[in-house]
This record gives sequence, C-alpha cells and structure tokens, in this order.
Amino acid sequence: MCIMIKSFFKVTFFILALGLIHSRLVIAFEIEGNKWIGAEAVIYFALDGKSDSGIFWKEALLQAANNWNKNTSFTFKPINQYLNPCLVDGLNGVDFVYDLCGTGFGKSTLAVTVRRYKPQVLGPSAIVEADVFINANVSFDIFDSTEQLVGTRYSEVKDFRRVVLHELGHLIGLDHENIEEAIMQPEYGETFSLKKDDIAGVEFLYGGLSSCKIKTMQLGTISNSLTTDDCTVKQLTVGGTDESLVDLYSFKLGNPTQFRFSVDSTELEAVIIIADSKLNYLASESTIEATCGADLQVNLTPGDYLLLVNTFDRVIREECGVTGLYDLTVGYIGLDVQALGPATSSSDRRSRANFSGTITADGGLTYGNRYYSTDSLDITASILTDPSHVGEQGFIVAIGLIGREFFWLGPDGKFIRADSVPENLLAFRSGSLNGNEEIEIVKSFVPSDYGIQELVVEFYVGYGLDADPDEIYFNTTPMNLTIEKKLEEATGSLKK
Repeated sequence: MCIMIKSFFKVTFFILALGLIHSRLVIAFEIEGNKWIGAEAVIYFALDGKSDSGIFWKEALLQAANNWNKNTSFTFKPINQYLNPCLVDGLNGVDFVYDLCGTGFGKSTLAVTVRRYKPQVLGPSAIVEADVFINANVSFDIFDSTEQLVGTRYSEVKDFRRVVLHELGHLIGLDHENIEEAIMQPEYGETFSLKKDDIAGVEFLYGGLSSCKIKTMQLGTISNSLTTDDCTVKQLTVGGTDESLVDLYSFKLGNPTQFRFSVDSTELEAVIIIADSKLNYLASESTIEATCGADLQVNLTPGDYLLLVNTFDRVIREECGVTGLYDLTVGYIGLDVQALGPATSSSDRRSRANFSGTITADGGLTYGNRYYSTDSLDITASILTDPSHVGEQGFIVAIGLIGREFFWLGPDGKFIRADSVPENLLAFRSGSLNGNEEIEIVKSFVPSDYGIQELVVEFYVGYGLDADPDEIYFNTTPMNLTIEKKLEEATGSLKK
C-alpha cells in the first residue's frame, strides 16, 4: 500500500492529431495503468445521419465498439441516446462537436477523448468517465482504404470509423503507440483496424488479477507469509509505483454475512482489504494499536469477493517490516452453512458425496465459526451420501482435530483421544446408510464450563461401507470452530 493516497480527481486529454507524436515510451504500447473497474463501459451516442458513402455514422461507431469487444477482454455497452459530452456526470458521451465545450480544437485535431479518474485504495486511479469529442469541422466519410473517394481527395477526407476506433482505445485506457503498427499510433494513417499490439495492450492493462496467484479462503486460522516471491500491488493493478506485497484469497457468499478478519504478526505491518471480484475496494484496515497486525469487521452482501493481505511499500514502524510471517483468522456470522466440499477418500476414489456443517449459538437463527468461550454452541454436520451407497450397510465417523491431536466421536456422543480408540475404527453410528446423514456433534456446549477459554478445532466427518471398511469418504474442507476469550474491552470483536 502506498503511503500517500491522493484525494483529488484528475482530468487528462488525449488527442489524435496529424503531426502529434508522443516521445515517451516504456513498452511497445504506452500504459499508465488507469482502467475501468470491471473492464467495461457504457457509451451514449446519437450521431444521426450518414456519410457520403451511404454508411450511417452510428453504424460505424457500433462496428468500432464491436471490434474491441470481439478481440479483447474489454466490453463496450452502446446505448443509442444523446448525451452531452461536456457534462461531468459520470456518463460517457460520443458526439460531433464544433468546439471543446467552448474551447477551439487544435489545428490538426480530429477528435479528443477526456478521461476522468477516481483514486483507488491500491494502484492507479480508476477511470470513472470518458467522453469523446469528434471534430465536426473536419470532413469525414467512412471507408477502409487509402484510395481517393469519388469526387474528393483522400488528404481532405478522414475515415470516421478508424478515428472512432482509436478514440475508443483511449476510452479503454490505452495511450499512444509509437513503434509497432497499431490503431493507437499518434498520427492518422493507413491503419484502419485493430492490430496485435492494440489487443495486447488491452489484455495487459486488464490482466493484473490473472498474473497473481489467488488462494481459496478458509475459515479459521491459516499461517502464511509475504515474501519477495509474492505478487506486488504494481503487478496486480498494472501500473503505478506501489511495490508492496499482497496475498489474495477468494470466497463466495450466498447470503448477507458479517465477517471479522484478523491478521496477527510480530514482523509484518499488515493491511487487510476487501474487494469484489472486479477489484472494487469495499473496506480496509491497517492499524491495531501496539501490534503489527490488523483487524477488520465488515458486513457483506451475496456475491464473489477477494480478501487481500497487504503491507506498505516502505517500513512505517521499526518493529514492523514489509515482509514476514502472519496468521490470518477468518470468522463469520450469517445464514450460510460451512460448505465442507465434495468427498475425498482414503485412496482418492471418486465420490458424489457432499458435506456441510453448522455451528450456532442462537438456536439456528445464524451460523458461524468464531465464538466466545461463554457461548452455548450447537454443532452439527450433514453428509449427502453418494447415491450409489444409499441403503448399503455402513458406518458414520466424526473426528475433531486440535493441533495435531485427533479425537473420535463415540456412539455415546463423547469425544475420545485417538490413542484411546480400540484397534477397530470407532464408529459414531452403524447401519443402513441414508441419503442425508445428520450428525449431532455437540449440543448446548459452553466451552468455559469445561475450562476452555481459547481453542481451535477442525471437524471431519465421513462414512464407510461394511463391504470395504478401509475406504472412508470424508470432507475435503474441515469445519472450523474458533473459541476466543471474551474481553469486556475487546476491540473488533465479532458481534452476534
């Protein structure tokens, strides 16, 4: 995370003009990193009438927009409706005009694109508005060759479609190309279609997420680290100067959910950021007093999300660095059960079994995984048995994993240490397998009543067939329970 975040809006003019040459070149296509969140933009246009060649202006515009849509990951959404491009309204207008909102065009200017930006938590500012001003003082027609038009001279008539194709490239976020053949070259010329360099520019500009490894977020606590091998913000956002490191975790919600994310570290100055799948940043937190960690509580609606564990681009406090180990703890309260995934087995056999789990402290009104030691908990697991196994004779097992110690749930509802289990596998229940097996792991369990103040347990459940007792089908993702001591003055505690 960069130390300074600018809070102002910036307006930049991009001009396609005869004789205009950009002198700065970093890569084949010039990119500042400013882009649209979500790689899409709605454009408004009217453009009534048609050219001397008989092609309607709006038809040529739609062809240009569709050219970008078909060949790149960016999507234009055209709307045939007039919009004044001079208005600063967060909408994108395209129109023929005789001046730039009261200011004259340059001598050789064919069109101008104005982009407006909004600062982001990470990376370059995002484009939030772009308007295209087409110089109505210029003689335009629509054609795809360098040959003279009937009754006109080529040097006096410009191809509207290639000019609009170029300006839409600016609207996307591309700057000028000085070396390779491209529609984004700074001078009007004989290129009238997208070239490899134009397409590569868009894919690079909008390909940041694909360049970073994204892990699947899990409930409970995982240990990880930020090292120089990890993705940087500059790589993720494609642009800017922020070389701070970042880990990404994805997750999906089916219902409104309250989350608490905590990063504990003695060596890493941690920043927690929540974004949607398009990198719209929704919430962030970077400070826990007297520690290097961070803690964030946030309410989220259904959808796909990214959790980012970030740091700063330089050392802020001597006791905290910009690389190092961290523990990420994820807790939730909501209507979603813990999805424990499809089955795996002791010999990696395929199975159509599926698993889920619930932990509740309010009688099933909400579920979660992160609770206080004084809460009264009900914990259950569900197994959707593989249809081919339904009705067969078999057995159900349940295991609690605390650190490296295993505890088996016995038929009497009590957990037994693994080293106390008889040689034969301890089954919670035996008999004919049902299509949906419900396992009550604990009922009205208050951890503090048993002297438990802090604890992390991972539960696994599964089943086997009497015909093949060594093959156990069980959940791929453990059901997590994190018990914490309740402190009256605790900050950032997950509310229930």
